[in-house]
Amino acid sequence: MTPRRFSDSSPEGMQQQLRAHPYPAADEAFRRELRAAFVNGTIAERPTAMRDRSARRLWLRWASASVAAVAACIALMTINAGPAWRSLGMTGATTLRVDGREVALGSDPGWGRLLRAGARLEIPAGGQLDLELPGLAIFQAVGGSEVVLPSSPGRWFNRTITGTLASGELRVTTGARFPGTRLTIRTAEARAIVTGTTLAVLRSRDSTCVCVLEGAVTMRGPSGASEVVHAGFRRSVFAGGRAPVVEAIRPMEIMKLQMLRDQLGAPPAR
Repeated sequence: MTPRRFSDSSPEGMQQQLRAHPYPAADEAFRRELRAAFVNGTIAERPTAMRDRSARRLWLRWASASVAAVAACIALMTINAGPAWRSLGMTGATTLRVDGREVALGSDPGWGRLLRAGARLEIPAGGQLDLELPGLAIFQAVGGSEVVLPSSPGRWFNRTITGTLASGELRVTTGARFPGTRLTIRTAEARAIVTGTTLAVLRSRDSTCVCVLEGAVTMRGPSGASEVVHAGFRRSVFAGGRAPVVEAIRPMEIMKLQMLRDQLGAPPAR
């Protein structure tokens, strides 16, 4: 059988030509020198200056990337920041306590700077304080209330916020930019979870009541069980284990919540 022939320019022809050439013989002197250097530990290392330059370049690249990442995070958090708390005024009193400090509203025009996430407000008897997160919600704390302010939700993320009502009554109506926000109002006995509505949370010595004018609010009691409170109803839970009570919202509560919603210009929840 005649062996197959290939063109010299074809891959097969080039392989045949390579096979026809003998392997180059190893340089025995070089082998001996390399073996001796390995045994003696005298194989030349990479120059120290070259290693230092490479390490310095690597560190500079890493540092530059880290600085850029931190700057991007700061810029993103700044852009995402929600509106600051703003006072809409106090009626029935001229002072209140902020984080244990008594503030005279008439003589301290800059007291609004004290309104921040986590600030504890104590409203004197007979007073009523209206606060706003512009475009998001309006909060109304009545006399005798002690409230811890929630943070302002972010524009795109960090939109879950929590405030505390230690005693008294806190009314809330949500605005046009509230959808996507989750507000929890916490008391000793319950959690009121708000996603868009007009409501009041009342805290007495051993019970919490949630009154809903419109929309719906999820209420979580001492046992951890959750129930939805619908518009037109109020639900009370008790610290001593007594069964919750659900009843129609009272006419005075309806009037107060409608005044909050209508007088302060917040649109009705959908």
